[in-house]
Amino acid sequence: GWVRLGADTRVASAPSSPTGAGTAGGRLRPVPRQVPFASDELSPCRPGFMTDVPATPDDAAAPLLVAVPRERQPGELRVALVPVALKPLLAAGLRVAIEAGAGVGAGYPDAAYAEAGATVADSLEHLVKGAALIIHVSLPTDEEILHLPKGSTLVGLLRATSNLPTLKKLAGRDIDVHSLELLPRITRAQEMDVLSSMATAAGYHAVLMAAVRLPRFMPLLMTAAGTVRPARVLVIGAGIAGL
Repeated sequence: GWVRLGADTRVASAPSSPTGAGTAGGRLRPVPRQVPFASDELSPCRPGFMTDVPATPDDAAAPLLVAVPRERQPGELRVALVPVALKPLLAAGLRVAIEAGAGVGAGYPDAAYAEAGATVADSLEHLVKGAALIIHVSLPTDEEILHLPKGSTLVGLLRATSNLPTLKKLAGRDIDVHSLELLPRITRAQEMDVLSSMATAAGYHAVLMAAVRLPRFMPLLMTAAGTVRPARVLVIGAGIAGL
């Protein structure tokens, strides 16, 4: 499944057995999204998806290259691709390159990517050269945008509804943008639901932060010296328990 950002946003999916609402004849119907996008002021994206990247005679027959840059936003330790996720991409005939140090903050050294079959690039310029698809966690910086190949595709959590200046810069370089937080939360797309996974991590971290600041033990403790009753807390939040 994918979400295209432009003057109108469309949703599509490859054919497979229907498992949820919105199916017809084995395919998901296009679902118009009536959401005000910051990108409404931009011209519509091209109709192709990773099919119209210019190819030279030298690389026309080469496998599609997926590039994973190092996250450059302050405080961002996540990485867009972990070593275990390389196997299906390589099995599909794709090439994968990752920028040196991209996974260190998340606990994945460059050696782990090299062992899994990825190419480790020593710089952003070398990484994205010839790349058709760039996957990101956060927004790319202005420096990164200048290095992205024209006509390539960028996928990530790009907060597209509130970052018009960045979208304009990407549109100026003819970059096809897919913001995963806008992916419809349907049954067939559960494995691509980035919101639930990040909400889970954020909620877990929030409980740890609260426990550290609480002036007493949080769980029930039963020891030879006596019993400490669990703390009583009020949890305020919102979430979803299924689709």
